[in-house]
Amino acid sequence: MYSVLQQLRMLAPFTFSLEKGFLRYCSRCKTASLTAVSWLGLVGIATLVHVNPAWGQGVTASESTPADATDLASLSSLETSILQDFADRVILPSYAHLAVTTTDLTATTTQLAADPTEANLATAQSAWREALLAWRRGTAYTFGPSDSLGFGGNLESGLDEAGITEFLNGNTSITPTTIAALPSSLRGFEAIAYVLFGNDNSRSIDQLSARELTYLQALAIDLQTTAQDLSESWATGVEGYSAYRQVFVTAGDSNNPAYLSGQAALEEIAQGILGTTDEIVAEEIPGIIAILTEAAEPPVGGNSLANIHSTTEGAYYAYVGGVPEASRLGKGLADYVAANDPDVDADIQTQFQIALEALQQADGDPGTLVTAAIALDQVMDQLQQEVLPLLQTP
Repeated sequence: MYSVLQQLRMLAPFTFSLEKGFLRYCSRCKTASLTAVSWLGLVGIATLVHVNPAWGQGVTASESTPADATDLASLSSLETSILQDFADRVILPSYAHLAVTTTDLTATTTQLAADPTEANLATAQSAWREALLAWRRGTAYTFGPSDSLGFGGNLESGLDEAGITEFLNGNTSITPTTIAALPSSLRGFEAIAYVLFGNDNSRSIDQLSARELTYLQALAIDLQTTAQDLSESWATGVEGYSAYRQVFVTAGDSNNPAYLSGQAALEEIAQGILGTTDEIVAEEIPGIIAILTEAAEPPVGGNSLANIHSTTEGAYYAYVGGVPEASRLGKGLADYVAANDPDVDADIQTQFQIALEALQQADGDPGTLVTAAIALDQVMDQLQQEVLPLLQTP
């Protein structure tokens, strides 16, 4: 067992990473407390050493021997099943769910524009939160059309408050067509939140002008259209492109220039999970801690903890190969990892569950958030050190 001093030395890189994320988040806020940053470092150490005493007790690489004897044909068949199930039981139901929630948002903003009351404003705000949760759950797999056709950026991008103000003060006719021609910084979830909640989350119905209500309604229609296009881009194809599902599940075929092998497509899944968990650990969790320690203000629309939980769920679903909306759990990257090293797979799944449970219980507790960050950091380590090398080996 490591001594306390040894544990502290081992913790230093992780705690430093968490503090950097905290400062990165606070750099976008109006205030940042150095005392809170120092407190964060202490909370990280205290949580890791005292709340998590088992951490650092000689966690070693798996002693299992990789499945060198596994029949290559069986692995190839497994790759095909994973890619098909990822498309059919993760991507398609997730994007269909997103399309449903954005349709609900359009309905509530249309009702708000027709009957501007506090009750209808609250209903629209709730619908926005639900739609955002659906989108955030899919951020682990925003490759393909989400990236190449710009759907992801049009759904959520950095907000240009000055640009929105200038547009609202102008006389340009507001229709879904004119909205679709605007920069992404004036569209999507962030722009809708800016109108729905105000930049300080205190919007009341008497603060919304008729032009703002029209803008809001057109934004929601545009968001719904984008979500539907994203869903269709995988299912049937859009803008002259064939269905991306077909591109993905035929990875390794001689006429598929996008994925030269099944392993390349599996690596796309792994990289998406890795990128998402890295953002959660480096930015999102430090951001919540900044809010809890009053070193930063809550984001427009609030809901930060629920968003992080949804994003983490999405990364987990991407790993195991199915979302709740699917009729059943399919084959996932987890099955491929387990076929090569079951101990690595077991550790990744365990750490995901630790993180999800911690996030579920973390309301107002920075220490529990750090526990989630530790677990996701270990997921990242396994992906980087064990899974990616496995997928990059011919």
